[in-house]
Amino acid sequence: TDPFLEEWVDTLDTWLAASDDLRVYFFSHCPVEERSPVYARQLHDQLEARHPWLPALPWDTAPTPPKQLGLFG
Repeated sequence: TDPFLEEWVDTLDTWLAASDDLRVYFFSHCPVEERSPVYARQLHDQLEARHPWLPALPWDTAPTPPKQLGLFG
C-alpha cells in the first residue's frame, strides 16, 4: 500500500499547491475495513509533512463518541 499511498500524496500535493482555497475530500476504503482509518492516517501524515497547515482529521478533534449500544441490552 505504501507506493499506492505515495502516488495519492503526490497527486493531492499537486492539487493543493495549485490553489490556496481548494478543499479536498478523500475517501479511504479497504477490503479489511478496520484498516481504512490507518491508511487514512498514513496518507494525512504524509500530506501534512508537505503542507503543515492542513486541518486535523475529523476524529482528532471530535468529542468522545457515545458508547455503542448492545443488541441485547
